[in-house]
Amino acid sequence: MTPDPALLAAFSAASYCVQIGRRWHSVRVGQPCPRLDRRLAAAGCQQHWHFITAWNPDAVPRERPANERDQRDLGDQLAAQGWRCLEAVARDHAGHWQEPGAWVLDGDEALLVTLGRHYRQRALLRGDRGGIPTLLWLA
Repeated sequence: MTPDPALLAAFSAASYCVQIGRRWHSVRVGQPCPRLDRRLAAAGCQQHWHFITAWNPDAVPRERPANERDQRDLGDQLAAQGWRCLEAVARDHAGHWQEPGAWVLDGDEALLVTLGRHYRQRALLRGDRGGIPTLLWLA
């Protein structure tokens, strides 16, 4: 699947931030982050992680209440799986957008893809412990 070049550029330039304890840590697509990897391991991540959000389906901005409702629903679905999820947000560096989400530790990737598609997301961010974060394109 070939992503839209503008979306690829925007998603690749974004910072993906996760709160572990009281501290926020960020990563970018294609850039290793050994410090975050150590923190995620200490938080219980054994193999891999994903960033997922329900905000702005089809990469089209929409009203905050609808985004918050879908994000709560997604959070309920993630909790029902029993996965450890950490508070997270994706944002651009210019401050034009940010999307709250969940940082899922060791979740089933096939189910996360299904959830991402259900909420009409274009991509998930994924990473393996010790690896480099990559985008997993859904549409």
